Amino acid sequence: MAGSDIDEARALCFEYGKELGFTKARIEKMIDLTGNPISTLRLLTNLAVEARRMVKLENAGKLKLPKAPPKIPDAHEQ
Repeated sequence: MAGSDIDEARALCFEYGKELGFTKARIEKMIDLTGNPISTLRLLTNLAVEARRMVKLENAGKLKLPKAPPKIPDAHEQ
């Protein structure tokens, strides 16, 4: 695995994470949690797949999701 691969994975984490609604700080925490950007990218991809699956189930009437709060509190605000 080349350093450029890791750099590219890190950049993709921020790009993809932003599309999923994560802040830069949250993505940094995910990278710290998983240990590297490639694992974080895999995590974000799996999260998107599961979210898509849940939306399909909700649209089919098989799942009822609670409404999201207007603002998700930061861990430091709780």
